[in-house]
Amino acid sequence: MMKTPVVLCFALALAGCATKKTDVRNEAEIAKFDPETTARIRLITGDGVKGGFASGLTCETVLSGSSSRDLRIHDAWRQAHLDGPGIAPWRDTDSQNTSVGVPASSASKEINSTRKQYDEYVVPANQTLIVQLAAVGSYTCDPSPLLVTPEPGRNYEFQLEYFLQGISGKCAISAKKLDDLAGVTVEVPLRTKLCSRAQDGKFVTVDPLQVGLEKPTSDTAQKQ
Repeated sequence: MMKTPVVLCFALALAGCATKKTDVRNEAEIAKFDPETTARIRLITGDGVKGGFASGLTCETVLSGSSSRDLRIHDAWRQAHLDGPGIAPWRDTDSQNTSVGVPASSASKEINSTRKQYDEYVVPANQTLIVQLAAVGSYTCDPSPLLVTPEPGRNYEFQLEYFLQGISGKCAISAKKLDDLAGVTVEVPLRTKLCSRAQDGKFVTVDPLQVGLEKPTSDTAQKQ
């Protein structure tokens, strides 16, 4: 009578039970880090959240002529957390984080109490970085990709956060700069811009404060 434990485990997994994670150092990515020319980022995915990033692009160039804001169509796109073979949540990759030395945050410290994972990467500094995260599956939420310009030697963290707007559930990509001060991580909310579709159908870079107040045209957005 071994069916009961199996059924119980499956039910708990669907309910979002915690999984113990193993941190795996990404030595190839670590070798790219130069505090003078690069920065480090952490993307939190899993539990229905997928995403990735692209460096050196703008909303206008990467999405020009596209009917979708899906960055995966571009050669510069890097997907966060590649799933291994098997069925979630029992794949080896479901219980692994990859690390390049980004300081621990409140979210990364609590990762074992969730079904999420994080992956860290080295990216060029002083170049634009577009990050896209979305919830897929039984609950879908696809917020506008955000755009930042990482500073040399700095650390950043991105994750999908949920909130209520009236009676509707919404989501947005949260961005933080992580500063390590004498072994204590200071988490600073990061001011970002968004890739938004303008009135003329083109994708443009806009200030988040402008979204919802006045829908820009591609001409007005370029003048910001």
